[in-house]
Amino acid sequence: MKFLFDDEDNIKRLETFCGQWEGTPFRHHSGQCGFGCDCIHFIIRGLEYLGFTGIDIPWYPSDWHLHMREELLLEGLRENVPGVELRPDNPKDGDLILYKFGHVMSHVGWFLNNHVWQASVGVRLRSRIWEDEYWHKRRMLIYRVYMQ
Repeated sequence: MKFLFDDEDNIKRLETFCGQWEGTPFRHHSGQCGFGCDCIHFIIRGLEYLGFTGIDIPWYPSDWHLHMREELLLEGLRENVPGVELRPDNPKDGDLILYKFGHVMSHVGWFLNNHVWQASVGVRLRSRIWEDEYWHKRRMLIYRVYMQ
């Protein structure tokens, strides 16, 4: 099994992508660089930048994680993006980090250079250090993307 980010060129491409999107404001169910994005659309646009196609994101309310127990985010990744699920202890560059807010894993970011790049409510897209206490205690899963 070959992982997407075993290739150094893909890590460099992800660094470029994250740099281009830095500062994009949060906007629910949107994925436009500079205009607005939410966490999953940021991830999907990154995957598209890296060559993935055909990823569909159905509509979801902004507070779905507070009143639903379905793992919509994780199930969506499983259905659309080949990957393996790992304990959230030792991420590698390019891994997706899933966090629990509310009842389910409802937030995701890219791990890159000991930071997590993410779009979150109330702030512009940016990276946070991996050990940020508030976020670190909510991490639930690493999703490592592989090539088919």
